[in-house]
Amino acid sequence: MTARVVSTLSVLFLSSLGFAQDPWDNPDSLERSAARTLLIGTRGAKHVPGDEFETLICDLKVGGIILFDRDVAKKGAPRNIRSPEQVRALTKQLHELARFCGDPPLLIAVDEEGGAVNRLSSFPELRKVKSHAELGKGDPRATFSEAEKIARAMHAAGLNWTLAPVVDVNINPQNPVIGRHGRSFSADPDVVTRHAHAFIRGLNSFGILNCIKHYPGHGSSKDDSHLNAVDISDTSQPYKELFPFRVLIDRGIVDCVMTAHIYDKKVDPKWIVTFSSKALTGDLRGELGFKGVVVSDDLQMKAVTKRYSLAQAAVMTLSAGSDMVTISNNRSRYEENLARSVHDAIMDAVRDGRLSEERIREASGRVRAMKEKLIVDLGKAQDKK
Repeated sequence: MTARVVSTLSVLFLSSLGFAQDPWDNPDSLERSAARTLLIGTRGAKHVPGDEFETLICDLKVGGIILFDRDVAKKGAPRNIRSPEQVRALTKQLHELARFCGDPPLLIAVDEEGGAVNRLSSFPELRKVKSHAELGKGDPRATFSEAEKIARAMHAAGLNWTLAPVVDVNINPQNPVIGRHGRSFSADPDVVTRHAHAFIRGLNSFGILNCIKHYPGHGSSKDDSHLNAVDISDTSQPYKELFPFRVLIDRGIVDCVMTAHIYDKKVDPKWIVTFSSKALTGDLRGELGFKGVVVSDDLQMKAVTKRYSLAQAAVMTLSAGSDMVTISNNRSRYEENLARSVHDAIMDAVRDGRLSEERIREASGRVRAMKEKLIVDLGKAQDKK
């Protein structure tokens, strides 16, 4: 039993005597609301008592966990995902932790696009999932089938959220992060939109949440935001690149939009999109009318870390309009207690006025609304069995 659970039992007793309740035991407290904005990665292929999974889910009560197949700091050694049976056992443990002492339902995410970004390649049925580029050359019905296959396997393994599909338009085929890896459906925004819609429908068939990316479009870049800041001011074509985002949002099928760590002076002359309130609150929320969850791309990418600390970056993207911050803890080195330090930084920012309490509660409310979709979609998926 965790220290937090013991504390909870003590608080219940003290509350009965008239003492104030611990804010961690109030799902609407500011502490819990701030924790709900965290999408965090950690090591481990199974849960053992007292491990980091327990700290994240029971003590901090984070909004979501992101799982990876490989550990970058360990030169590509296996990390969280080994086989369907192993993942099913792990997610069962994590969902049970969330029900017992966390913030259920727990979001358990993976990057499962297919092609070069296939975190579930250890699953026999997903060993050779087609890339977006391959799918974009064919009929959207085949894209639906491929996404349905992904969704079926994810649902069976207890996973409920994939950070896909990619809706970047392939303006620069030599783009080192999108084009070269076959991560775009097409250079034609209409083709991208049709296939992304089919992909989302396939995910929906088994209740898997989607996240379209990388807003407002990474397809024209000449550089990789994993390695450095990317300036697309002279290469972006907003009239093309925003088309898939606009249409899919208008259709009401988008659960989540992921930001891009890119700079475009036409969008914001000062900030990269992830830190731009003009891009996120003004354009994405205002002009495009998106009401769902906005999640940052990994804040440990070098486009961010070369200029800001993780604590600064988390506060800045939440202030700009993100609802969840992604921290993979899977870049150059692994750090324990990383989520706690980021949570502390968010709370400090609220206390000293750099971040409003209203903004945190707004973000938390959107995350809770997305979690509620899991309950509805799970029932639909169960009907398919």
